[in-house]
Amino acid sequence: NWFEQFKTFNDYFARLGCIVTNTDENVDIAILHPIREIWLEYTRSGERDSVAEAEDAFYVLLRTLRMHGITYHFVDEAILASHGSTAPGVLRVGKCAYGTLLIPKMRTLSAHTYALLKQFSGKLCILGELGYIDGIRAPVELRSNTTLEEILTRGAVGFHCPDGNSVLTSRSGSIGDFLFIQNNSLQEPSTVILDCTGVNSTHPNPELVRKMRASYYLMGALLSRFHKASVALPGGCNFADR
Repeated sequence: NWFEQFKTFNDYFARLGCIVTNTDENVDIAILHPIREIWLEYTRSGERDSVAEAEDAFYVLLRTLRMHGITYHFVDEAILASHGSTAPGVLRVGKCAYGTLLIPKMRTLSAHTYALLKQFSGKLCILGELGYIDGIRAPVELRSNTTLEEILTRGAVGFHCPDGNSVLTSRSGSIGDFLFIQNNSLQEPSTVILDCTGVNSTHPNPELVRKMRASYYLMGALLSRFHKASVALPGGCNFADR
């Protein structure tokens, strides 16, 4: 019965909304979306075959990033033209700031994007051979100063998804740090490996723990691994002493 599950449904999205409202996404990598390249390659007679190489290369890139837990945002050149700017070591798009820009396999940039990227002093990774400005052949004086291999080592956590189906989102704010993992496939299961070798504290942050109703859940994991733990009392609703 739908009505029996309505409270569970509403509670879930209320909590999710609270997290999203009070945190910011941890993203330092922007990917220049190759939609202009697709239009450069597309022919009506060839349909999908005319852009298959560009589409497939882009899919492989995104799957590789997902497998290594690399979080990223897409940057559209039209939005970049109206909301893009640079600061020392940073590319800004509206309120978002990125220290790394990844340009996938593509051949053309807009004139505005090219002018902006010549001022960008952050990390730049170019996977293709850029040789066109606004679809017209022209020299492009941009050079990579980082590699895809280096980017793949910069995951927010020790995350690995061998099948590439799951995507990781990391958010932080005054209410704590959160990880969201979603299987993007509607048909296939997904395997995710979280490497916690970097966790070495047996004392979770008391201020964060006191906001949790079930902080004692942390004790089992810490005791199993370190054989000791110090966890603050649970928080939540202040009904009475517990």
